[in-house]
Amino acid sequence: MASMLKRLSGALAALVALALMAPMGAVSALALDAGGLADDGSASITVHKYKTQSASSTPGTGENGQGLPVGAQPLEGVSFTLYRLDNAKVEGAVAGTAAPAGAPTADDVAAFLATYRDNGFAPNVQTTDPDGTATWASLAFGYYLLVETDAGGANVDPAVPSIVTVPYARQAMGGSTSYAKDVHVYPKNVSREEVEKTAIGAPDVTAPGEKLEYQIAFMVPEAGKVHASDAAAMKATVVDRLPLNAAGQPVLTVNPSFTVTALSKGGDTTALNAGDIVFSDTSASDGLVTWTFGPEIAKAIEGINSTNASNVDGQVVKVLLGITATVNDNAYNGGIDATGQPSIANTAVATVSDSDGTVMIDGKESVTPAVTTMGFKLTKVDADGNPVTSDSATFKLAASYADAVAGTFIKNGSTSADLTATSSLADGTAVFSGLSARALTSGGAAYTGIGDAVAAARANLGAPQTVELWLVETDAPDGYRILQAPQKVTLRIAKATADATVSSTVVDGPLSVVNTMNGQEGGGNFALPNTGGMGAVAFLVAGAALVAFAVASFARSRKGGKHGPSGR
Repeated sequence: MASMLKRLSGALAALVALALMAPMGAVSALALDAGGLADDGSASITVHKYKTQSASSTPGTGENGQGLPVGAQPLEGVSFTLYRLDNAKVEGAVAGTAAPAGAPTADDVAAFLATYRDNGFAPNVQTTDPDGTATWASLAFGYYLLVETDAGGANVDPAVPSIVTVPYARQAMGGSTSYAKDVHVYPKNVSREEVEKTAIGAPDVTAPGEKLEYQIAFMVPEAGKVHASDAAAMKATVVDRLPLNAAGQPVLTVNPSFTVTALSKGGDTTALNAGDIVFSDTSASDGLVTWTFGPEIAKAIEGINSTNASNVDGQVVKVLLGITATVNDNAYNGGIDATGQPSIANTAVATVSDSDGTVMIDGKESVTPAVTTMGFKLTKVDADGNPVTSDSATFKLAASYADAVAGTFIKNGSTSADLTATSSLADGTAVFSGLSARALTSGGAAYTGIGDAVAAARANLGAPQTVELWLVETDAPDGYRILQAPQKVTLRIAKATADATVSSTVVDGPLSVVNTMNGQEGGGNFALPNTGGMGAVAFLVAGAALVAFAVASFARSRKGGKHGPSGR
């Protein structure tokens, strides 16, 4: 048997190796082929872990940079255990042990390992980093079983176990086969979320004028419950809550052109007619955009299900809504994330009922990972350090101290308006964001200080760049004295790794801007006495004391004159 297997062609071996990367049916046993590579213990397996909307039937290639489904998100904190298998047993070369037909199911892993595991190799656990990757290095050639042992708390179905062959055979066009010692594996977790919103290809930092792509996925009723008639059909509504700036204005403008796709359990997609969806944009007044799915969409989905009545994997499980949005000028005074980093984060809310009218998704909200913008946050506080929430303050930025004193501020080049941040009445915070935009000017010339620093940070990973700005308060809260002098703000701009976002941190400057109330001492002004109240009383008391002192002195002088020596 073993000699026969060794005569398998390289092309057949490559096809079998590709099949190992997917849930496998029956596969022939094979002999490990080193492809002329030296087994020097320097091979590796790298996992790239992603969350997707459905299972994929596409086999892996073993290469780095494999294409990913739309909306795939890297998963951090997922643990995998790597087991080495007994080569001879896997190849069917041991009497009494048949070659396995494929990788075991999750329930059969223990029994599989009892038969095929190489006990001389200790199981090795690795956990994915923020980019969703984990690597096992210094491996010998052979067969390995990769098992997901902890999904890291994500609401997903675990990936199926897989057998990874090292080295990995790749068949190129024309039938030639190459072998790789460093194998890249892309096991995927299928999301269990009823509603999910994903930023597609989110940039490392964004600014006004740029476009963002999103996908909203929501589950649909089971086959037979989607469309019985137009009157008895699935109803679905998706509401996108756009992020707002401190003044309550949306920082995104949603494009009314969008795509809608039916996604099957097996991963197949079918484009639906977006014209059958009613789109409503009321973001200018309430920050909301809404998609309403009518009976035509339900009818199309039920048609796909009917065609695949005997094929469960072909039946529709989710609808994918593809959206594009433009970052608008309101983002210059946009939002912040939990760490205080300026960002754009928004949520989608879905409500879905089946053809019987039973609600299956009742206003479920999905949070989208924030998209980073460039800038900083400050808080308007009073003399005691408490946020000022009784009235808002406004701030502007200058490129230099001289510009700040002269009133020459950084402008939005497309509107010639000064960049302005308004403090929130909720918590007193004000945010300058989107500062990496190239459409900025100062004194009539392009302002590229921050854009250049971002470019330098991208080119010099881990090497922080610094930029100085000058903050000017142009309108103080009612009842407070305005800040008297410009304040220097030094930003540190950095990009830690190729996959990281660009961050901005204030390393020198006011994170809290203090205003004193009218009539309070300090703030760079000499306090004048209050009029009325105790201020006037103080002067009256002092005046009365002076008069009393004068009267007493006069009385003493008179008494001295009457009883002095000349009067005796």
